[in-house]
Formats: sequence, structure tokens, C-alpha cells
Amino acid sequence: MFYLESPAGVGFSFGNQISSDESTAKDNLKAVLEFFKKFPEYKNIDFYIAEEGWAGVYIPTLANEIIDYNAKAADGDKIRLKGLMIGNGCTDPTECTQLGLNFPVHMFKFLHGHGLITEKLYKRIEAMTSYCHMKYIPECMEYYMEVQEGIDGNWSYYYDPYNIYGKCYQLIINKQKGEFDKGKRSKLNPMEEGIDRQLNECNERGALLIYLNNAELRKALHIRDDAGYWKDCRSIDYTQDLRSSYYLYPKLIKNGIRILKFSGDLDSIIPITGTLYWIEKLQKELNLPTLEEWRPWYKPGDKGSEPQNAGNVWIIDGLTFVSVRNAGHSPTMDQPEATSIMASHFVFEMPLPSDIL
Repeated sequence: MFYLESPAGVGFSFGNQISSDESTAKDNLKAVLEFFKKFPEYKNIDFYIAEEGWAGVYIPTLANEIIDYNAKAADGDKIRLKGLMIGNGCTDPTECTQLGLNFPVHMFKFLHGHGLITEKLYKRIEAMTSYCHMKYIPECMEYYMEVQEGIDGNWSYYYDPYNIYGKCYQLIINKQKGEFDKGKRSKLNPMEEGIDRQLNECNERGALLIYLNNAELRKALHIRDDAGYWKDCRSIDYTQDLRSSYYLYPKLIKNGIRILKFSGDLDSIIPITGTLYWIEKLQKELNLPTLEEWRPWYKPGDKGSEPQNAGNVWIIDGLTFVSVRNAGHSPTMDQPEATSIMASHFVFEMPLPSDIL
């Protein structure tokens, strides 16, 4: 296993910090090729790519570069790309592009389903969807603010959009003169413009920052001195492809790349509603048959108790969807046992447990 921090400027990575989805994919391919050049003993092993969030773009675009590279490479130089595992990943233009964020229909549907938006407000949102969706109309953005106020009240409610039922320990953010800066707190979506690209303060990054910037750890990981200070979120000059990564799925499926899309069912940033929306759209557009109907899957119970529901699985030709119960934006952190079962069963092409384990 090797870890890749991308695009340049993220984490310990460095280099030209003017980049795009296209340039990042090409840089990532170079990194993969350099890895196999340095460690040729892994060259003939099946290769999987896995991550969450923005990796919904980075992984398919890298896979696309690998497919194109393999088409020209000698047999001994081909990358044995076997499958992709993408969690709560940006995929469809309606999810993570700026136009999609202006009137986030998938987030609204998700929040309404969890009782965080009133029936009255949601009916108004539904009535405005055809007029507002994927457009920049100031009056439409007022609905976003109304939803925000309904959840956060006077902006003092501690709310974690990455896991709507998770605990949130937010630090008070003050302006230079000491007054409370409500604009940098309790955002429905930290990816929206105007918040300096800071992650929501609910995320557990404090200990991670200390750990990854420890001098002994940096030395053990062979981190160069000029790599700078590790930071979870950094402002870089980045150009986003407005098609996101949805347009690549027909090619990925045609080339036989196995795909696992998994969703923590408590994430409102890239909610399960949006993921199911584009998978259903893809199935209709490509006329992909359903191989396994929607069903529950299970994980072991605590201390010998009965198996517990771990989520749901639905398989169409070329793509497996798995929901992870009681998990937010990072299912691997919230439900490590369940996601370990999910990943191992996918890699070894085994069906997820359907009843008794």
C-alpha cells in the first residue's frame, strides 16, 4: 500500500500549485509510474485505488490516465489496474461544482429525509428546483440560507455536516478585534465559497496536525525538509472540470475496471441521495442490468451478540454500491470494522454477508 497526497500543495506534497483536474491526473500517473519504477517487485500485483470525498474526481481521472497509458505500453510495463473504491465521492456535476452547491438539491433532499427541513420549506424548495437547480440566481440562494438558519438557529448551534448525528466540539472563531465571526462556523457545506477553504471545525484534525508534524515521524516517513508543514486543507490555484467525473464512467466500465461506490449514510456534504441519483441515471443511460437488488448486509455483533445491520448493497453491471450504516463523510473512520469487511469482500470478489456471518 502506498499513500499519495494530491494535488501539489496538499499535505506534505509540494511543487507547482497552479493545477487542475486534468493536470492532477497526469501528475498522479507520474507518481504511480515512479512508485513501480522504484519498487518493481509490486509491478505484477493487482492494483486498486481507494479514497473518499474529492477522490471521487481524482480516482476516476487517474484511472482514465492509466487506461490510456496501458493502451500504448508494452505488456511488461502495463499497470494492473483492477478496481476502484470511492467513498462519498464527488462524481456528478450536481454534487460538487459551484453551480451544484448554489442550490444543492441532493443535500436538501437528504436533510429533509432526516427531519432537519420542515415539510413547508421543502415543498417550496421542490417547487423552485427546476428554476434554481444548476444556475446562479441570487434569490435561489436565499433558500440555502433559510435551511442554514433552520438548522443552526442564531449560528451558535453545534452542527457537523460531515456526520449529522455526530458530536461536534467547535472552537469559537473570533475576528481580529475579538468579536464572534459567525460566518466561519457551522457551515452547511464547508466547500462553499467565502470560507477560506477551511474544514469544518467539527472534524478531528487537531491531533492529526500534531502527529503528522512531529519531527520524529517526519524523519521516519522520509519527509523532505522543504516539504513544509502538513496541513489538512490548503488554498491553491485550482481549476475544476465542470463535468466532474461522471462522464468517465462509461469508459471505466467498458474497460472492465471494477468499481465500488460506498456512502456513509449520515454525510450531508456528499450525501447518499446524490450518489444514488447519478448511479440510477448511469444505469438508465447505459442500459446496465441489475445484478443484485437492494438488500441489507451485516457485520458481527458486539461481544457475541446477533449480527448487526451494516448498511445496504445494490449491484448493477460494472458497479457495486454499498451504504455504510451510521457513518458520515469518512466511513473508514466512523465504522472501521464494517468498511474493512466491505473492502476485503470487494477485493476478493466475495458477496457481502447477507445473514449469519
